[in-house]
Amino acid sequence: DHHVDRATGPVIAWVAGAFHFVQQNVDRVEPDVAYLQRDFGATGILQYPLDRFRRFEVGLTLGGVQHYCPDNVGGLTLVCGIKKLELDPLGNVIIVPDDERTRAWESRHGGATFTLSPVLRFGHDTTRYDYATGPLAGRSLLVELGGGWLPSRGAAHGYARADAEQYFQIAGRANIGFRAALGTSFAPNAQSELWQKTWWISSADNLRGFT
Repeated sequence: DHHVDRATGPVIAWVAGAFHFVQQNVDRVEPDVAYLQRDFGATGILQYPLDRFRRFEVGLTLGGVQHYCPDNVGGLTLVCGIKKLELDPLGNVIIVPDDERTRAWESRHGGATFTLSPVLRFGHDTTRYDYATGPLAGRSLLVELGGGWLPSRGAAHGYARADAEQYFQIAGRANIGFRAALGTSFAPNAQSELWQKTWWISSADNLRGFT
């Protein structure tokens, strides 16, 4: 949903919506274990423009997070029930369930957990777009500070990230673009580290100028 306050002064807008997505993660306690993380819920964002190109945003997300480990993820030799290597009576190497590790993993991660996530952003964007190719010229900057609180787990975490882009038009739709992005996560203890934000290179972001 979207609302615009048409009173005198800056046009303040709010946006609300629901989300559900799944991403792959690697366990921070046992790096040889990969799992999937499901995030779902509703989010609301209040946007305050400073001018045509700059804005502040404050957002709040209420939802849930769930960690689960399928039989196989990608090319990693990781499985849940987590497996281990043993020798059979003939001396052959076999893969068998590792029940002890599986129970320990499930005690740390199991079940869906309620999470509350605030975020504060600053954005600057002068990018011009072509309908067929995407970004054409201009620049953008996004700086974000956010975090999460999982009350039932006694866990809290935070993150910060920045994303800067510059596009130069060469001729027609031909252009050259540069992008620099960085992000970091932090948490006060080991329990909170299990739930902090992870970072992946998104093809959708890095190839947005190609069709």
